Amino acid sequence: AQAWAWITAIHLVRADTERARPACERLAELAPDLVGAACQAQIDALTGRATLAATSLRAALQAERDADPALRLWALTRLAETEECRGDAAAAERAYRDALALQRTDVYLLAAYADFLLDNGRAAEVVPLLKDHARADVLLLRLAIAAKATQAANRAALARELAARFDAARMRGDASHRKEEARFVLVVQGQPDRALALARANYEQQREVADARILLEAALAARQRAAAQAGLDWMRRSGIESPVLRALGAKLREVP
Repeated sequence: AQAWAWITAIHLVRADTERARPACERLAELAPDLVGAACQAQIDALTGRATLAATSLRAALQAERDADPALRLWALTRLAETEECRGDAAAAERAYRDALALQRTDVYLLAAYADFLLDNGRAAEVVPLLKDHARADVLLLRLAIAAKATQAANRAALARELAARFDAARMRGDASHRKEEARFVLVVQGQPDRALALARANYEQQREVADARILLEAALAARQRAAAQAGLDWMRRSGIESPVLRALGAKLREVP
C-alpha cells in the first residue's frame, strides 16, 4: 500500500491523472476504505468532478469516524482542499477546523489553512496560527506574507530570514523550493520577472495546483501571458473547477 501511495503521489505531482488513477485503485485494494476514498477524491477534484469528490469523501469520513486520527486529518485536509476547488469556502473551513481539532501538528495542514485564510482576506489570523511553527520554511513563508499584509513590525525581519534560507538552499544545490521562493519573490519582494523565472523552472518539474497557481500569478504580474501557457493548457485539459485558477486564467487572457 505504501508503494502504491507513493506512486500515486508522484503521478499527481506531475499532473498525470491518467496514471495516478490506476495506481490509486491498486492502493484502495490494500488500504483502509478511507484511504481509497481520499485518493480517488484527489483525482476527481483535479478532473472536473469536485462535487462528486467532496460528497464521496464526506461519506467515507462519516462511515469511518473511528479511523486513526492521522488518517482522518489527512482525509479532512483533502476534503477541505476539494471544497475550495468547488468554491465552497464555508464547507472548506469546516473541514479545516475539524482537522485542526484533532490537535496533531501537521505542516501541510497548517500551510493549507494559512493559504485559505490569506485567500479570504484574513491574514491577521495567520500570525497566531503559525507563530510557533516558523522552523518549517513553508510556514515561515505564509507568516512572512501575513506579516506584510498586516504591516506587522517584524515583517522585514521575517523577509530577511526567509531570503537567507532560500539562499542557503541554493548554495546546497537544493532546487526543491522554487515554488515557495517564487511566491516569496512575487508577494513579499515584489519582483514579478524574477518570480516568473522561478515559477517556470518549478513548473517543469512539479505541476500540482499550487505550482500552476504561482505560474499564473507571476505571469499575470509580469504581463507575460505566453509564459503561463503550460498551466493554461493543463487547466483546459483537466477541467479543474478552481475559481481562483479560473479567475487568473480569465485575467491572463486579457493580457496583450
